[in-house]
Amino acid sequence: MMFAFHRLPTILLLGALVPIFWFLRRTNRSYQVRLWVIAWSLVLIRVVAQVFGASIGLSSTAINAIDLGGLQLSGVVLAVSMTRIFHDPRQRWPFFLVAAVPSVAYAELFALGYQRLWVFAVLSIALGVGICVWILVYYRRHVQTYMQAICAILLIGAFWGAARTLHGRIDLGFYTIEGATYALAGFLYWHSYRRLSPGVVLASAGFLAWAAVFPVFYFVAPTHPGAVEGLIALANVPKFWVAIGMIVTLLEDKSRTAELAEAQERATREQIQGFFQVTSRLLSGADVASFCCLLLLVLLSFSLFLLGRFCSERAGNRDLVTEMLREVHSLAAQAIGFSIFSGDGILSSLVTLL
Repeated sequence: MMFAFHRLPTILLLGALVPIFWFLRRTNRSYQVRLWVIAWSLVLIRVVAQVFGASIGLSSTAINAIDLGGLQLSGVVLAVSMTRIFHDPRQRWPFFLVAAVPSVAYAELFALGYQRLWVFAVLSIALGVGICVWILVYYRRHVQTYMQAICAILLIGAFWGAARTLHGRIDLGFYTIEGATYALAGFLYWHSYRRLSPGVVLASAGFLAWAAVFPVFYFVAPTHPGAVEGLIALANVPKFWVAIGMIVTLLEDKSRTAELAEAQERATREQIQGFFQVTSRLLSGADVASFCCLLLLVLLSFSLFLLGRFCSERAGNRDLVTEMLREVHSLAAQAIGFSIFSGDGILSSLVTLL
């Protein structure tokens, strides 16, 4: 019963954080956030099994299987949610199975006390080689340097863990897989956002601290068995850093989206005011040369507005915007006489170059 009370703060905190993720999921329907909700729900389930498993009749082996399997599965879900491969609907689930099946099977067999060492070695190698082959084949000629580094580290860790497993250290292979999973999740989280905001920094640091828990257990547990309970309590801290950091990141994204929408609305309002002033002067019969600078600024702002709003990666949209700018600039050239506004002028050609 003391152990249950020892775990109670963790389950209470996770019980408060997981509903927050579900609430944020209502405002952010991306597939990435959906995976975050699934991952943290898995973390909550494994903690509930740890606290109440014995009370509902689960054996220690079953509790351990839920614990280790849920820990690895949640780590895989968090890691793959930050990859570009997972945003491809055709590659999403095959890639997930390549990463999840060997690693979760290793954790479950380890929890159940399976003793055939070669099976663990095969699972470790299949995990590392499968992920690396998938990355190299998917990106082909567009493999970046950091991807090559990740593949090299994964292969080294997979073969080293397999070698140690064949020497009877199944636990070391498990710690290698767990540490690599959460360390990779931390790097990918940072790489996917690339900003020094509190949410991104806290979540990335939390992932790395979470990954460091496993080698600490490996070195401390055999020599200081009495310190295991204290390590378990400290090991819960990084997961809260990650959860809070992810929530803050989502709130930061929401705030940045609101600021961008406000800036776009302000820019649109200023453009309308500029057009109103130009139209008023033209209708009043004023000399065009007296407000040519204002007309120049209005046309430039309108051109940039078209670039930002309609000029996407599709060539058809880009050609359409080019034609629109040529018409506008040709009319301006007749009134102002600046060759830069002509149909073949610099501003019109700029769209094509972009």
